[in-house]
Amino acid sequence: MKRVNRKIFSSLSMLAMAFLILITAISATGLPIVKAQPIGMLFVDPPYQEVQVCTNFMVKVNMSVIRPVSIVAFNLTFDPNLMECLDVTNTSFPPGQILTVLLYNNTVGWVVVVIEAVPPFSNGTVAEIWFHCKAEGVSPLNFTDYAIELANDDGETLPAELFNGTVNQVMPPVGGEVLTIDSLALLIPWIATAGAVAVATVMVLTSRRTSNH
Repeated sequence: MKRVNRKIFSSLSMLAMAFLILITAISATGLPIVKAQPIGMLFVDPPYQEVQVCTNFMVKVNMSVIRPVSIVAFNLTFDPNLMECLDVTNTSFPPGQILTVLLYNNTVGWVVVVIEAVPPFSNGTVAEIWFHCKAEGVSPLNFTDYAIELANDDGETLPAELFNGTVNQVMPPVGGEVLTIDSLALLIPWIATAGAVAVATVMVLTSRRTSNH
């Protein structure tokens, strides 16, 4: 009898444990997922542009934050087979920055910018990046690494929303730029000349017939 009771107790214990695990799993799936709220955003400006092969163009990396920050850093990638970086500047950045790192690599295809500023800064253009279009195709401009820190926080990395960009590189039209031409405006002088010649011819023929009579 004791053995039977032990078996029943053991079975009930295993059943209770399995039920508890199942209930825990079901409850976990219904729990809300807490995500860190972004303090701001970094975005490529313009988000899309079309450029011709063998021309230079510029994109900006702008920042918008809800509170001033003292450090901004990002890594922007591009397709090195289609384009190459010519220069990285931050001429529109507010004065007073104490550290600026502007690097680019055309073999792998990335641009790294790190800026630390005093006093802290808010919204504006973080970097102007000049590219040269090498070949036809579409190249993404994607952020792969970033960090934004508050001015008085010790090493606290704050979340930020990232908005990538795209560059569509096209071949120039054959024969140069295509212009819209008003063909009628070009033909009017020729039509007028042809009409004058026709009238003159009729007058000459009429004059000859009159003379013959």
